[in-house]
Amino acid sequence: MPRTITETIRYGFAKTPNGRVLVATSGTGVCRVQLSGGDAVASLKRWCRLHARGAEVIEDARAVRDAVRQVEEYARGERRAFDLALDLRGTPFQQKVWGALRRIPYGETRTYGEVARSIGAPSAMRAVGA
Repeated sequence: MPRTITETIRYGFAKTPNGRVLVATSGTGVCRVQLSGGDAVASLKRWCRLHARGAEVIEDARAVRDAVRQVEEYARGERRAFDLALDLRGTPFQQKVWGALRRIPYGETRTYGEVARSIGAPSAMRAVGA
């Protein structure tokens, strides 16, 4: 029986001073950004099995061009904020963590413990790090 394709995840690679970065988008927005150490495409496919069941994964540099450009500009210090739609898929806990991370001003850092405290889960620093 043929597999039913529910959506298409398209990806390309940004070149940064820290190496290549895989950037993936769904029809909604950027859904995954990861350093491409190891086999980034295999990692993206594993992510899709968990978060985008039935998705077709296609390398399509043209479709992710704007997202790749913004990641490269950010990595070069030419961009401080992104102007991209996001498709954040995760647990309610992950959504809280990502919200907290998005509130950290450009150029500032936070420890995992500080992020955990900011979302009201002070003992969850290891989970925040994951």
